[in-house]
Amino acid sequence: MADIVRLHWEDGLAARSTASSGECVLWIHGYTMDGSIWAELWEHLPGWRHLAVDLPGHGESRSLRQDEDLSMFAARLGEAALARGVRHLVGLSFGSLVTLEIAARFPDAFERVVLAAPTYGGAPVDPDAQRLNQALIRLFKARGAGPWMTSLWMTSPPDIFTAARNHPALWQLLEQLVSRHRWSELSDDSMQRFNGFRHLPQSLARIRSDVLVPVGEEDMTVFRRAAQTLSRWLPRCRVSYMADAGHLCLLEQPVSAAALIAAHLRK
Repeated sequence: MADIVRLHWEDGLAARSTASSGECVLWIHGYTMDGSIWAELWEHLPGWRHLAVDLPGHGESRSLRQDEDLSMFAARLGEAALARGVRHLVGLSFGSLVTLEIAARFPDAFERVVLAAPTYGGAPVDPDAQRLNQALIRLFKARGAGPWMTSLWMTSPPDIFTAARNHPALWQLLEQLVSRHRWSELSDDSMQRFNGFRHLPQSLARIRSDVLVPVGEEDMTVFRRAAQTLSRWLPRCRVSYMADAGHLCLLEQPVSAAALIAAHLRK
């Protein structure tokens, strides 16, 4: 495995980085995960310095603040990333929402952006996912954090984790990460300030980064449609469908995902 070191990051966030040299890529994980999820992908992407941050309420980072919304957080994270020499961004699922807003806040700053299993502020929500989110809130308020939250969150439908079941090592890793999640964002409306954010097409049209949108051929309809919407809104955007992959496409197919991302970063 690549040597990964822990870093002090501003604003109470935890981060980790490879010790390698090269252009710096910032990776932003999905909901209930943390920056450790990228380790296998980084093994297949030598030649870059990889940096991952644990989002608020995830991993070892602080919780979401009551006055914090997506735009405010993305502005701070983007400034810190630029100060650390980050040139490229990668986000997965919920992380793609954060990544997209960073790119929108700094439309000329980053050369390459990857939005995997993408969403955007104001995108349609999968009905099964919406029902599951409400069930998670009720369960957390009734029983608090515990293995019952992991079991409910990783159920199907919706098909967030369905394809990951075909990869036992990945499934085990995801279970471990989700079981450590604190779920503190469900105790108030803090998560809604992220999920309730709306992106305007005209603001995204200002982004000058080259954008790659990988999406699993077996992903949920709302994410495949979001990929096509972003291809219309972003001036320099290409959608790439990944075979034998579902929602967590980068994690389910790390070798082919790494090849796709490497080609994009070298473009």
